[in-house]
Amino acid sequence: MLKLTISGIDRIGKTQQIQLLGLGTSKITHRLKQLIEYGDGWPALSKTAFHEWWFDHIEFDALVRIIINGLKVRNDSCVPNKINIFDRGTLMFKAVLAATYTTKDLGSLEDAYDRVDDLFDDLLGYSPDEYELLLVPDIDYQRSIKPLIQIVDIRNDQYTSEQTARYTTYQKYLDYAIKHYYIGMPHNQNVVVSSCLFDIQNEIRSRYNNAIGIKLPIICESFERAIALGGLSESGKSSLGEILSKQYGFYRLKLRYFEDILIRTGQTVNANNMGFEFTSFLHCHPHITQVSIESMHDPILPAYLKLLLADRFTIVFLTAPEELRISRTANGAKMSIEKATTQVRQKDEIKRSRGAHQVEAIADLVFSNITDGVEIAASEFAKQLCL
Repeated sequence: MLKLTISGIDRIGKTQQIQLLGLGTSKITHRLKQLIEYGDGWPALSKTAFHEWWFDHIEFDALVRIIINGLKVRNDSCVPNKINIFDRGTLMFKAVLAATYTTKDLGSLEDAYDRVDDLFDDLLGYSPDEYELLLVPDIDYQRSIKPLIQIVDIRNDQYTSEQTARYTTYQKYLDYAIKHYYIGMPHNQNVVVSSCLFDIQNEIRSRYNNAIGIKLPIICESFERAIALGGLSESGKSSLGEILSKQYGFYRLKLRYFEDILIRTGQTVNANNMGFEFTSFLHCHPHITQVSIESMHDPILPAYLKLLLADRFTIVFLTAPEELRISRTANGAKMSIEKATTQVRQKDEIKRSRGAHQVEAIADLVFSNITDGVEIAASEFAKQLCL
């Protein structure tokens, strides 16, 4: 029975990488849940209330016991003859607890290491026997993607300024604790996160294959490019999407297709799950190398897909004056200007309420689609996209 773990600081991409590891490997892998799903003592709280429980309410030794109990139950939940995949290994939870100890002002990090190690020696009761990869941040890359992460990382609960400051302190100690517990880790078990989720996933698979002799397939080897089209009503998304398909061989995709899959399978419709379904589609259709996507209803999904695919993913925002978009609606539907004006403005209000206009701020290309001739617009569009 193999036990593979992926660890690292918060927001380094652990959850996404573990989810992606299931792509094309479902027959040989078993993905375990987050630790709070195992054992007793975990409270059902909102994120802000959980923060208070973790740092203010729960006594430290009691927290350690809850985590160790969770680790035991998780370990017992491994499936024989499968590759069991964990989010965070045992060493990572030691680092988390050491950072928590010091953030709670219970003592120095050195004191924390001693206390945590003693409790694990006394209570764990089994050898973790995990093969761990540690995701290590590349500072320049993390800085470059910070604006995208801030868009994607929208939380239901807003932390107070005091909680945010404490979390920042905790992250500082966690960085030290990770260095302490992983100082002896072999170089080939450190994966530097210096590129997109897509590339790091294939690096992780390559590391596992080389180290332990398994054969995880490389994902989406033939995929080349995706172009996502956003914009308000009658800005030309469908027309230019059709041109990309007919003249340049792009496979047209509608986001509704992936939303329907998630709804049908009882999953939450969010950027993370939509991105996984999109990647799954590409992996299962290796003959499709270029796709267009319509349309971007808010900036969250395109920002996530940019984190997923980097330069393989081009965000295009189409613009056109309102009067031109009204004219196109009137001519296309053979209705009066007055009726077309009402329809366009109603659609715009709905799209803006969802955040469709905010896609422009993160677009790789803002294309002014102001010509009446589709062919002329398409020619200029293709030129700007270097097709």
